[in-house]
Amino acid sequence: MWGVTDVATYAATYAMLDELTVKCEAGDYVKYSATFKGKKMTSESEPAISFLTENAFLGKHVVVKFADTEAGLAGATPVSVDNVEFTINKNLLDWQALGDEDVNSIFNQQFTVA
Repeated sequence: MWGVTDVATYAATYAMLDELTVKCEAGDYVKYSATFKGKKMTSESEPAISFLTENAFLGKHVVVKFADTEAGLAGATPVSVDNVEFTINKNLLDWQALGDEDVNSIFNQQFTVA
């Protein structure tokens, strides 16, 4: 994970996604919020940056289907809804050894989807 300011460039090594919430509503953009965990930010040289074409991700691009297996989604009938929201939480666990000033490791635990 990188942070760039007018003064310096910073990087947080070992950064991992902890929680992701996605909100989809008919006639609107798909919105999301994300929480990350990582080691302390340290000063780094600026990375090479490239830009891609941004395509709008709208509610009209979202389809809700239910199936017993992933393979069954292809033939499943779409369900008519006007909005949907879900959160994926990885329940990350920071581990810091005695005498250290920063996190030594970050572990995945059982994740939840709500």
